[in-house]
Amino acid sequence: ASPIYVVPNTIHMAPLLTLPVPQPSPVFKVGMLSSNLPKKGLEDIEAVAKCLEGVINVQFRLYGPETPAINALMERVSKGLAPSSLVHAGYVEHPAQALAEVDVVVNLSRFQESFGRTVLEAMAAARPVVAYAWGALPELVVDGETGYLIPFDESSHLVDQSVEQAVETAVENMAENVAEKIAFLAQSPDVVEQFGKAGRERALTHFSADSLAAALQKAYQSWL
Repeated sequence: ASPIYVVPNTIHMAPLLTLPVPQPSPVFKVGMLSSNLPKKGLEDIEAVAKCLEGVINVQFRLYGPETPAINALMERVSKGLAPSSLVHAGYVEHPAQALAEVDVVVNLSRFQESFGRTVLEAMAAARPVVAYAWGALPELVVDGETGYLIPFDESSHLVDQSVEQAVETAVENMAENVAEKIAFLAQSPDVVEQFGKAGRERALTHFSADSLAAALQKAYQSWL
C-alpha cells in the first residue's frame, strides 16, 4: 500500500552541454564508450562494422582501456580479419573528449544496464544514441526521437555451446538492425541534429541534478 517514488540518476552534465551538435563530414564517426569487456558488445560492434563495409564511409571509435578483448579485436583488424573501420581510440579522462569526436553513440551491452551512464552523457552532448532495448536504456532513449532502440534477442547472450548457431544468428540479426539505423543517420544530418537536440533537452528535463533533487524532495515530503 506504500507509494513508490522513482528518483532518476544523474551525471555531471556541464562540460557536455557546451559541445556543439555534430556537423556533416566525409567520415561518419560512431563512438562506443565502455570498459571494453566482451559483455559490453565488442562482438556486436564488429558485426555492425561488417554489415557496413563498402556501404558508407564510417569509422567506429572504441573508447576505453586496453583489455585482452580489445587487443584481440585490434589484432584481427591489423591482420585484415576484422573491418578496418574499427579503431581503438584509447582511454579518455572525461567523456566530453570522446563525444566531441563522434556523431553518434552506440551502446550494445549484452547485459541489462542498470542505468546507462554513457548513454545519458551522449544525450547531454547532443549525440543521438543507438542502443538495445534492454535493461534501463529504454528509460533514457526515446525511440525515433532521441535515437533508436533495437529489439534485443535474449538468446544472444546464452553461453551454452549447444546453441552456438542460435547465438550467432541472433547477433547477426541485431547487428543488421543497428547498421541500418547508423546508415540512415549517416545520410541524414538533419535527423542527427534533431535527435541530438531532443536528447539534450530530455537529459536536462528528466535527468538533471535539479530533477533528482525535486524527486527526492517529493518522496521525503510524503513520508514526513
